[in-house]
Amino acid sequence: MIKIMAIEQNNLTEITKKIMHYLALREHSAYELKQKCLKKGMNAIQLDQVINTLIAKNIISDRRFTENYIHWRYEKGFGIVRIRQELVEKGIATNLIDEFLFEDDEQWQISMIQVLTKKYGNTKKPLSFKEKAKRARFLEYRGFPTGLIRAYLF
Repeated sequence: MIKIMAIEQNNLTEITKKIMHYLALREHSAYELKQKCLKKGMNAIQLDQVINTLIAKNIISDRRFTENYIHWRYEKGFGIVRIRQELVEKGIATNLIDEFLFEDDEQWQISMIQVLTKKYGNTKKPLSFKEKAKRARFLEYRGFPTGLIRAYLF
């Protein structure tokens, strides 16, 4: 019995070390960490135990991850639609995403214009429909809302 408990404690320690290694590289969501560790063949029950302990100690924080991720992707020139989708894929709850992302915020229009300027060199509206469509596709890929793109380009 003591040997089984010692083995279980070693497993918990190894899981904790692996998670701390991932967190030392960058902030992760709890879901991301769980998926990475499961791919490594770690025990799901023990993994949940370690993750819940680290959440309670505020070492893992989906709130902090969400805030940092949004800032990082915004600085890279991505729009709200794409950032929202990426966060959902990383296991972040939509209500938490909604706390940090505001679609009607004018920062997205400013960011969209900056991305266009960086890509095309000027902010003059394109004259041909073909050029407008090309720029619209680029902005949609970057994750800017269709309504915002249409209002600016067309």
